Amino acid sequence: MSSPPKSRKAWWVTLGVTFCLFAFLLFLGTGRTCGGGARIYAINNGKQLSTALFSYASDHDGMYPNEQTAMAEFGEPGDTAEACFT
Repeated sequence: MSSPPKSRKAWWVTLGVTFCLFAFLLFLGTGRTCGGGARIYAINNGKQLSTALFSYASDHDGMYPNEQTAMAEFGEPGDTAEACFT
C-alpha cells in the first residue's frame, strides 16, 4: 500500500492569512501617516496665528485687534484704497 498524496492546502491557507494580515496592517499604518501631516499643518497654522497676534499686540501697546481697531485703521467699508492709505 502506498501513502495518499500530500496536500499543501494548509500551507496555502496559512500563506493567504499571513498576506491578508500584512496588507491590513499596512493599510492601517498608511491611514495614520496621511492624517499626521494634516495635524502638523493645523498646528503650524495655529502657531503662525498666535505669533501674528503677539506681534500685533507688541506693536499696539498690548492691545489685540477687534472690530473697532480694524475700522479705525482701514476706514469704513466701501472706502477705496486711496482713502485708506492717504
